[in-house]
Amino acid sequence: MINIDATDVLEGIASVDAVIKFTLSGHDSTSGVISKEGTVANTNTELYTAVGITRIYSVTFYNSHSAAVTITLNKDPANAGTLYPIFAISLGIGYSLVFDGARITVMDAQGRIQTGVGGIAIDPLWAAAGDLVQGTGNNAAAILSLGTAYQVPAVNAGADAIAYVDGETPWVDYLSSSTIVGWETPEGVIYTKKIGKVVFVAYSITGTSNSETTSFTLPYSILDYPHHYYGYAVDNTGTPGFNSVNIDAETNIVYMGKNLLGNVWTTSGTKTIRGQFFCITT
Repeated sequence: MINIDATDVLEGIASVDAVIKFTLSGHDSTSGVISKEGTVANTNTELYTAVGITRIYSVTFYNSHSAAVTITLNKDPANAGTLYPIFAISLGIGYSLVFDGARITVMDAQGRIQTGVGGIAIDPLWAAAGDLVQGTGNNAAAILSLGTAYQVPAVNAGADAIAYVDGETPWVDYLSSSTIVGWETPEGVIYTKKIGKVVFVAYSITGTSNSETTSFTLPYSILDYPHHYYGYAVDNTGTPGFNSVNIDAETNIVYMGKNLLGNVWTTSGTKTIRGQFFCITT
């Protein structure tokens, strides 16, 4: 609560005139329960003048403007014209603020709490497109970004010192960027999706064979040990079967054998490979 004496005045001033609505509630030694409401001007505006010893339990402000507005709450002891700021804070569009004398609680236009303790307000949650949590300044809140960055700041030691951990990427067809060996004109897809250190791969490539070896590259290199899988393969329009799939340690090249023995491919006819696997990146 806020304690004020007789003739003390609580005053407000807004950066934009007549767009900040306020309410005030409390108790004084003369009238008992008190309640007041009104609009804050862009000059010093009397919110309440105490007629006796008064306890103000809460002061609320609401921004009805189409842009952010800064609201300042001041105490003017004995109405002498000397202002003592209690707080100053910027309220976003449709934002409201409740002050109980110890804490400021800010809510956005959807009623989601943006809370600060001891009069220090945290920047708005969901403030930017693609962000779940947004903060600014040297002590900014962490940002969980679902935009194009696909990254999560894990540590914020300052405005220019944010450590990131890899987040989740969408499925991407890497075929046009991959270095592919084994076909005259390969057709198909190489879908990749990365979650943390794990990369998921789904591929289907076909075309006319022009090499005994078959391989394609991924956008990421694997850990320091080989990865081995098996997939679906058709050599020279023959009988479908299983084939070996191998990635050497610390590389991004996926080698395809003709069969599980890893035999070489026919250098003519239609060659097809299909499969899915996941690998661990560096």
